[in-house]
This record gives sequence, structure tokens and C-alpha cells, in this order.
Amino acid sequence: MYVGFNHQENRYVVHWLDIFGGSYSEILGFGRRENNSITFVFKSSDSLLHNTFKWFPNQQKWISYIKQQDQDGKWQSFAIQEIHKKTKRKRYTSKIHIKFGSSQ
Repeated sequence: MYVGFNHQENRYVVHWLDIFGGSYSEILGFGRRENNSITFVFKSSDSLLHNTFKWFPNQQKWISYIKQQDQDGKWQSFAIQEIHKKTKRKRYTSKIHIKFGSSQ
């Protein structure tokens, strides 16, 4: 995952690199910061996905909430990921829970 900031548009941009194939990697997400969170919106010709990253400063962690709109326009939870620093190293660890919806 790569995150950047577009100063001209005053918004963040994210490029997900994952296992779901090249066609999904072509779609960029855009979002604006609001307090301790950023919601990235990914739009394609046939789907809409929101990925909200929320920072919890007291716990020094991020939680990523991913939801997508189904064919009927209802929002479905897709995944929740917790990202936090390891205690002695400056690397990040994460736990992820993915919930796949029904195919039809």
C-alpha cells in the first residue's frame, strides 16, 4: 500500500497492492483527513469501496475498516485490520479479519 498527498487537490491518494488482481490495482483511492481518520473512496465502473483508517493515539495503533457496496446498494463489511508498532523495533505488525460476502 502506498499513500501520498496531492497538495493541488488537498487530498490523500492511496494505491493498494494486494492479491485481488491487476484490474483492482488500477483503481486509486482518494480521501481527506478528518480528525484522526482518513476515509479513502475507491470507485470503479461496477463497484464502490470505502477504506477508513482511524488513528488511536493512546494505543499507538491504526485500525482499517473496509466496506463495500453490494449490487443492491447495501454496504457490507469486508475487512478490519489492526496495525501497530512492535515494542522494540520500528516495524509494524498487523492482524486482519476478512469477511467475504456471498457471491450472489
